[in-house]
Amino acid sequence: MAQILCLNNEINLNSIPNLQNGEVGAITIPVRAAAIHAQYHWVPVHGVVGAAAVQCIRAYIRTYYGVIGHAAVIAENLGRAAPQRLNVANGNAAAQAGSVAYVATLADVRKRAICIGAVRAGLVAMWGVTQDVIAPAEYVADHVLAFANGAVTTVNLANNAAQTLREALALGMTPLTPEEDDIVFALLKVSMGVLPLVGSSLLATGHHYLSSDTVATDAVFKQVLMSSKDHVKAWFTADALVVKDMVWHKAAHPVGYAHAIAQALSNEVPERLRSAQMGSAAVRLPFVESEVKAARAMVAIVAAVQLPVANGAGVLEVPNLIEAIRRVSLYAIAADPVPISLIPLMPNILTRALAVKDVLRPAMENAAVTVGYAIGVYKSMMANIGRGNRMATLMNAHSLQRIERNQMPMVAAGSSFYDNLMRRERNQALAGEIVGPNLTA
Repeated sequence: MAQILCLNNEINLNSIPNLQNGEVGAITIPVRAAAIHAQYHWVPVHGVVGAAAVQCIRAYIRTYYGVIGHAAVIAENLGRAAPQRLNVANGNAAAQAGSVAYVATLADVRKRAICIGAVRAGLVAMWGVTQDVIAPAEYVADHVLAFANGAVTTVNLANNAAQTLREALALGMTPLTPEEDDIVFALLKVSMGVLPLVGSSLLATGHHYLSSDTVATDAVFKQVLMSSKDHVKAWFTADALVVKDMVWHKAAHPVGYAHAIAQALSNEVPERLRSAQMGSAAVRLPFVESEVKAARAMVAIVAAVQLPVANGAGVLEVPNLIEAIRRVSLYAIAADPVPISLIPLMPNILTRALAVKDVLRPAMENAAVTVGYAIGVYKSMMANIGRGNRMATLMNAHSLQRIERNQMPMVAAGSSFYDNLMRRERNQALAGEIVGPNLTA
């Protein structure tokens, strides 16, 4: 018999749900375990720890220029006959010259190396990424460059027969231009948002990054580029899909799921990001399920219309929905089942997922009519003060737009209420009946 090398080890077996007999609430999204090419595996700069990664950021870029360039040489050789193939074996400068010269013509290699190197230096310096949080399958201990005594060197002596092509490429990379230094600084700032947003994406989709859902990641780019020079903006825009893939997918992919997810769930991380002026990432953290986001939006729209409702002697409240959100918050996201339910009279709720399913979703359904009425009031209120076209930010929530479509009669009723309230107040004002505020802060 002959052995066939066809086992699939890319899927994380611990993430595969038992959909036939598994416990509801314990279901997870399948996650791919090691799905990037070896040229994007994690290759550290030997001797670099913590904040020193920023000092050595160019060394990280040169490292990945060597690694990615080495892969490009191998790919090029596939289309060449033996006599014309580029050298990929160890050798001195003369032996590697042809390969070094070839890679120097590949702008794509340089661009990808700048992305990967700059972001990973940021992950080391600002997110505590060390070997112990890197997936072993995507960690390469065969260093290209080393840092010691304040200097960066190749691992082997330059022009030595033992010099690898990766070292030769790293050594032969032309220095970054001042314009590229600006780009590197922008990427370093972007790296502040990479790890927690990757963790959020893993929790929500099972993927590190989806090119079809870039709202969160584009917001970080937008914030950083707003304060960047024109040539930096142009660099990010050119080959934008490559840049996004390198920054949001490849750069953090080797980081273990647990470490990335921990940052996405932390209550302290968004506060630190706000302090570091990275609000575009902080606003989406900590991660919460889409149902919880939707429920919070429902509560917010009801709260936004309390003044006109009170002026009309009405009541518009969603206490059961507020309580359901509180009950869900008793459970940690992605945690093991608790031994005893945290919700009185509901002994079967042992996980957050079950709390979302059996507590929050029913409360959301029951509140939809009330929220539909609130949406009508809110939209008329915004139109009355001249913000109808922008409709503030509350109605940007897809969950509220869906309720608006499904609850048109209640939306119309709420809108009519507000219009009538304004008509009454105008008539009272014309009759000289003006009521002042009764507000105490």
